[in-house]
Amino acid sequence: VAACIYILKSGGNKQDLLRFAQASCNLHCTLAALRPIHAFNPSARGTVPAALLAFLESESFVHCIQLALSLGGDCDTVAAIAGSLAEAHYRIAPELCQSALARLDENLTTLLQQATEALAGEHLWQPGSLERDAPLVCACIWPE
Repeated sequence: VAACIYILKSGGNKQDLLRFAQASCNLHCTLAALRPIHAFNPSARGTVPAALLAFLESESFVHCIQLALSLGGDCDTVAAIAGSLAEAHYRIAPELCQSALARLDENLTTLLQQATEALAGEHLWQPGSLERDAPLVCACIWPE
């Protein structure tokens, strides 16, 4: 999953991700074919292919999450993985980010702020703007 995110963050597209992921995952079906047989399986083998398919068939960040949740089973894990892929590929509406941040309690808000500051201090994170009309760009920058 980390390598797939790297591919997307490095300018790769869904086809690049698919070529890479097919080496280790069976991605020769569709979500429609998987849905009737998908069951709770919290292992990587049970969640990663489903998350990859949800991302590959999606048209937006929200659509990706909806597809992942529609599978049932361990859908929170599948949605977390699929959402990570989608975040690397799609623009997330600032309103969605603001709404999500508003739902965090004080402890989680503090932890998020501390993590962002620590990563920014090491020049590994460049948080984007939450201004209404500005594109939201968060890029993780890893040294070579």
